[in-house]
Amino acid sequence: MNREEALAELTQLRTREKQLREFINEFDLEEKYKLASNYVGKYYIETKGDSIRLLHVYGLDSESSQLLVLCISYWPSEEDSYFGIDFYSYFKPWEEDEDVIFKWKETTKDEYLKHYNEVQRRISKTII
Repeated sequence: MNREEALAELTQLRTREKQLREFINEFDLEEKYKLASNYVGKYYIETKGDSIRLLHVYGLDSESSQLLVLCISYWPSEEDSYFGIDFYSYFKPWEEDEDVIFKWKETTKDEYLKHYNEVQRRISKTII
């Protein structure tokens, strides 16, 4: 085997490696999509920390298999001005372990809506 033959074989190997990686990525994405779809439509409440935080998993990105999550959060004290409703981009309940900052447990839609309405009430008080 000479240099040119070796380079040609290496190019073929790289092309094949790229094809295999794409296949594996598609397979992994499909598995992740199946796993993540189990959480769509559910509600979660934080069980660690002083603030109140709840999540609603309202969808699933079909291209990345990332959960689409709406987060509401506030401090229980009426005097505290921290509250909000925003998109929560990192929620992977299947990966949670002891080192994760936020701990979540499933809750009901009614519980979620109670806190959602509280945040809306606080927002409406700030609008002049």
